[in-house]
Amino acid sequence: MSTEAPPAPERPEQQGLTVSDYLEIALRRKRQLIWPTLVLFSIVAVVAAVLPNKYQSIATVLIEQSEIPDDFVRTTVLADTRQQLGATTERVRTTENLRAIIEKHGLYPDLVEETSIDEVARAARGSVQVEFMRSGQAGSGLPEGAIGFVVAYESPSPEAARIVAQELTEMFLRENTMQRQQAAGDTTRFVTQEAGRLAREIREVEDRLAAFKEANRNVLPEMQNLNMNLLRRAEEQLERNDQDMRQMDAQIANLQSQLAEMNPSPHLDRVMALEAEYASLTATYTERHPDRIRVLRELETLRQDTGGVERVTNPGYVQLQNQMQNTFTERQLLLSQRASIQERLDEIEWRLSETPVIEVEYRALNREHDTAVARLQDLRTKMLQAELAESLEADAKAERYVLLRPASLPSSPSSPNRRALLLLGFVFSLGSGAGLVVLRETFDSSVHGVKGVKRATGVPPLAVIPYLRTDAELAALRKRRVLLWLGAVALLAAVLAFVHYQVTPLDELFTDGVEQPDPGSTDPVATEP
Repeated sequence: MSTEAPPAPERPEQQGLTVSDYLEIALRRKRQLIWPTLVLFSIVAVVAAVLPNKYQSIATVLIEQSEIPDDFVRTTVLADTRQQLGATTERVRTTENLRAIIEKHGLYPDLVEETSIDEVARAARGSVQVEFMRSGQAGSGLPEGAIGFVVAYESPSPEAARIVAQELTEMFLRENTMQRQQAAGDTTRFVTQEAGRLAREIREVEDRLAAFKEANRNVLPEMQNLNMNLLRRAEEQLERNDQDMRQMDAQIANLQSQLAEMNPSPHLDRVMALEAEYASLTATYTERHPDRIRVLRELETLRQDTGGVERVTNPGYVQLQNQMQNTFTERQLLLSQRASIQERLDEIEWRLSETPVIEVEYRALNREHDTAVARLQDLRTKMLQAELAESLEADAKAERYVLLRPASLPSSPSSPNRRALLLLGFVFSLGSGAGLVVLRETFDSSVHGVKGVKRATGVPPLAVIPYLRTDAELAALRKRRVLLWLGAVALLAAVLAFVHYQVTPLDELFTDGVEQPDPGSTDPVATEP
């Protein structure tokens, strides 16, 4: 007969915890959960009650756009609205301004005595808040399509918060107007100075241009046509001179041929014949011979007529000689004219050759002058626009800050938010107690309850025998529970009493939030420039 081996015991399965398991753990370790939660929450409540109240006063400023279209008059303050607001904020939120406000209204006397007014002003600077807003944003209260900003100041004193917020808002209004007017004035002065400087530069260029024209008046580009005409005229005169010279040369040659063929004096032959005859008679007859005397008288008469020398007595020959002399004189005159024409021609050709060289510098001077004149005209147009823009800013017709809602006296503190602190404190306290329970449960290796036995052995127990307390144990347990609850109630009552009498009344403890602006007059109040 064969026997079968008993089945091996099943290994315990690691099963996940259910909700009932968590509830069982919480009930088993309720003291480790409740007491840390209660103690930590009490501490948080005391801290929330002890924190000092801070009040915030808010003023709303509307940024009005220019009343005159840009097509007519354009402002010269072209900074972006947000950038301009940021710059104005930095100029307003200075230690000097805040110190002046504190001194003016005698704020924070205790803090001023403890430290110094400069330290208080620097600390107050961090309490100033400026936020850009658009219509439609929560709490803006701006008209449809408008933009603006809010100026907020937070202080332990509601009156101080209102005073400082109102002073800062007025500074914003004044500073914006002053800065815009100053920027417009600076633009006008800059453009005016630039126009004056450019006018002086133009005068200097004009002086240099006039001196250049005077030094090169005959070779300027605009003289090129005149020089070309003078060149053609000189060439024509030179050609006519050559023609006249050729005519003169031909006339001189003709006169010279005529003179060569003509006897300059008809008495010369008679004188020579009489001298030959007189020599023959002298050799034959004596001085008293009538023929010798006759010939000698005739010879002396002819010599006396000719002056004792050979003279030109032919009228035709003399006339040709005079023509020859006049022709030579005219030829010399033509030669002189030719030299003058050639000299003038060389001068004109030099002018024409120098014109391209001079033109480069001349054109550069003209371009410099024209560019400066165009810039001056543009600056004068801009100067007129700048003057109009300055008048626009002075008359407060451009973009401006308008007080929409003045700073009001806050009736409730803006911080701390005690509800949020208590809620977060309760969550933190409960989480801390739960964390302690989890930590204890993790490191606890003991077995608790039926499920613990089954989880440890893998086999459910056959029966469960509960723990039976004696009457003394039950009485001690009830007494301990009563004492615990009485202690908890007493601790809570002590905390509430301390907060109510030492910090702030309980009816004001749980009221928080920033005071909404007073829905009074919402008519915008414009700042005077």
